[in-house]
Amino acid sequence: AEAYGRHRAFHDATIARCESMWLRRLVSILMDQSMRYVPLTFDHSQPRFDEHLDLVDQILAGDPAAAAASLRSHLELSAAFVEAAFVTGGHS
Repeated sequence: AEAYGRHRAFHDATIARCESMWLRRLVSILMDQSMRYVPLTFDHSQPRFDEHLDLVDQILAGDPAAAAASLRSHLELSAAFVEAAFVTGGHS
């Protein structure tokens, strides 16, 4: 449970400086709804820390286009893990 809390805190931090209250609120709602699927997105044989580190590097470098591309890729891979879990009955 602690790992999931840290994961949520990380993703919350990536949008914390967004000036749009509505966008922050929308992202928060989407995160609330998607957190139930987080266990399905962890491929324990291939930790996904590098995806998060790349995102941090791009945010700190002030490269929003690269950060957006990394986040899009991260979310697409997460969606693929969730879809695969449903197809295989939750077994990877």
